[in-house]
Amino acid sequence: MLAKSLFSIASIAASYLASVQATRHIYVGSYGNNINVYTANPQNGNLTLLYQTESLAPSYLSLHPSNQYIYACNELNNTYSAFQVEKNGSLTFINKQNSIGSAPAHVAVHPSGKFLLGTSYDKGIFWTYPIQQNGAIGSPNKEVKDPAVNGNSLASLQGHESPHAHQLISAVNQTQVLGFDLGIDRINIFTLGKDGSLTASAEQPYININGGAGPRHGVFSKDGKFFYIITEEGNFVSVFKYNASLGTFIFVQSIDTLPSNFSKVSYGGEIRISPDGKTLYGTNRVPGTEEGSIAVYKINATTGKLALLQIIGSAGEYPRGLNIDPEGKFVYCGNQNSNTIGVFKTNDEGKLHLTATVHQPSPADFEFGPDI
Repeated sequence: MLAKSLFSIASIAASYLASVQATRHIYVGSYGNNINVYTANPQNGNLTLLYQTESLAPSYLSLHPSNQYIYACNELNNTYSAFQVEKNGSLTFINKQNSIGSAPAHVAVHPSGKFLLGTSYDKGIFWTYPIQQNGAIGSPNKEVKDPAVNGNSLASLQGHESPHAHQLISAVNQTQVLGFDLGIDRINIFTLGKDGSLTASAEQPYININGGAGPRHGVFSKDGKFFYIITEEGNFVSVFKYNASLGTFIFVQSIDTLPSNFSKVSYGGEIRISPDGKTLYGTNRVPGTEEGSIAVYKINATTGKLALLQIIGSAGEYPRGLNIDPEGKFVYCGNQNSNTIGVFKTNDEGKLHLTATVHQPSPADFEFGPDI
């Protein structure tokens, strides 16, 4: 009888702990009018809306390393905004700065927390902003524009007639930043000055990508030895071996993001690596249908090479953004054109299983706050 009672108490306690285990605030950027703040159900990842903060088309977000500030790229009014993250998870506006060029395409905070990294898709420009002590965005540093243009054969392709800056991110050595130029199929390698200035790397100034492929976004392996990129129009992921001390990249592999028999138009979207470093995820955006998908790959820790594990539907149309919670338990996918977030649970291999679908206007990007 005593054993039975103890078992019952233990079961109740386990259920209680599961219901109150640590969760966190999830910040969702979009092509709507708000940054939405959610909490997640720890069992199935489902989202509950808590707050909305006004911001016009905050298509990409970036959390400061201190977890005190979050930054938004406001694509439709050509600004970057700074917000204070309050203790309850809500956001308080700090300030904004104009983008140097129109159509800012991405935002990232340098790991030092000192600089915000900006891009203009229309003008093909990369630059940085200083981040002030109170989290405010300072005046922009001088921009860099790649003067190169594609030859006649590529200039005829839509989006390849001139430079189009799509992303600027830090390398793991933190002295370099990488500027993705979709228009000229090139990833520029810049040295980041102490003042936030950008200069072409002397060792290797750029990485050329297949003509017309359109390099979009990239991510480093967790050990910093490999670099992965997804192409917007090439529908493949490429792998490079990275030498952090020299700041150089050597091509290793390219692998398709779509089945070999897929014939419709598709655009690569986001690329992410799981917190344990074992799995890579990339999205495929198929216009006009709900055939968008997530490609799941196993990462070889020694060679960096990828092996396809799964291609699964994104639970909506045009999966622009995707991110993985810090525990690696759930993957959130933003289906921009169907106004849905697909919530997927990972298994031990990293494969995905849909657990929930959440309504959210034009979701595009996800950031995760610290444990509540």
